Amino acid sequence: MTDITELALIDKIQKQLENFDTVVLKEDEANALVDALEKAQTINAAAEKLVRCKGRYHSEQNYRALAALFGVTTPDLPPLDGEPVGEVIEVGDALLVEWHKNLEEGAKLYTAPQAPIMPLGLHPDTQKLVADFCTALAEKLYKAQLKYGYDADWKQDGWPSQCQAHFHQHIAKGDPRDVAAYCAFMWWHGWSTKPAEGLESRTVKLPKRLSPEGYHIDEAYMVDDIEGEYLDRDEVIAALTTNGIKWEAE
Repeated sequence: MTDITELALIDKIQKQLENFDTVVLKEDEANALVDALEKAQTINAAAEKLVRCKGRYHSEQNYRALAALFGVTTPDLPPLDGEPVGEVIEVGDALLVEWHKNLEEGAKLYTAPQAPIMPLGLHPDTQKLVADFCTALAEKLYKAQLKYGYDADWKQDGWPSQCQAHFHQHIAKGDPRDVAAYCAFMWWHGWSTKPAEGLESRTVKLPKRLSPEGYHIDEAYMVDDIEGEYLDRDEVIAALTTNGIKWEAE
């Protein structure tokens, strides 16, 4: 995917070609067009390579979604079974960096506008609030899906305690989108936002550091956010304290 300026330039040249047998370009326009086309070819080639490394980078669904963002509309290609996993991940990460860059420059994420169904009579400002927040939440979930391979894992049964723990941790962390995501998961399952019975009375031992930044409590209470990033120690402690859970150093 090229940026907005490059796409506009390519579109301009294409329109000129429709009306004239010969197109005369200024030197700077010609150079910019060559650069834009080379960049587009490089990115599309990388996206195609990523798609062909099936089973090596997240899921087939994510291949297709990521490839579509970069103009690769025919992902049913022979697999590249011998591609090193590390190189595949590097290609995917590079494409994601380019995608985020284009988002910052104003590229469109959607093919068509979508809006939730609103109750009749709901105040227009409240309708806009709901629609805008739904968009913000969907964008966050979609980025997590592309970057970390999260699909519909939230539909799995058997993780109410972990989901509740994430929910309360993110209240302390402070991003409303993360809080809303776990609210949505619990709403879909019919789970309560109230911590499990007796959890408040337990004392949690903070274990050894997993990384320079990350800690976890135990397997059922992994302290990571919606995008898979670990909270730091102070945030873990704040989350525990907010919910009345005692803690001590291991």
